[in-house]
Amino acid sequence: MLTAIDTLDKLTFLRQLDHTFGIRGTSHKWTDSYLNGRSQYVRVGESVLSSVNCNYGVLQGSVLGPLLFTIYTSPIVSVIAPFRNVHHAQYADHTQLYNALSTDGALTAINDCFQSIHRWLDANGLCLNPDKSEAIVIGTSGRQRS
Repeated sequence: MLTAIDTLDKLTFLRQLDHTFGIRGTSHKWTDSYLNGRSQYVRVGESVLSSVNCNYGVLQGSVLGPLLFTIYTSPIVSVIAPFRNVHHAQYADHTQLYNALSTDGALTAINDCFQSIHRWLDANGLCLNPDKSEAIVIGTSGRQRS
C-alpha cells in the first residue's frame, strides 16, 4: 500500500504531535516553521509560472521528510493491532501487510485490515494509490491449491 508524502495535512500533523506525542513548545514551533511557509513553481525552459504556497506535504528529498511522514502515519499500528494474524512493515509512505494463510479466515482478516487502513487514511487526509496497491499470495503450489 502506498500513500503520497505530498498529501500530508500539516494542521492535522501538528495537532497529532501535540495530542499524541506530547510535543509542545520550541520543538512544536520548530516543526511548524519547517513545514509551513513553503512554495513551489513550475519552470519549463525559460518560462516560469507564478509560485503557489504548499499547504500539504513534507519536503521530499529531505532527511526529515520520511521521518515526519512516519510519525504522521504511526497510528496505523493501532488500526492493524486488532487483526491478530496480520503483520506489517512501514517506512515513510510505504505500508506492507502480510499474514500466513494458515486459517480459513486469513484472507478475510487481511482484507478487513486493509479496509480499516483505507478508512484511516481517508479520515486523515491521505490517499491510497490503487495503482500501487496489490495483493500477492506466496506459497508452495500445494498450499496455494488448498
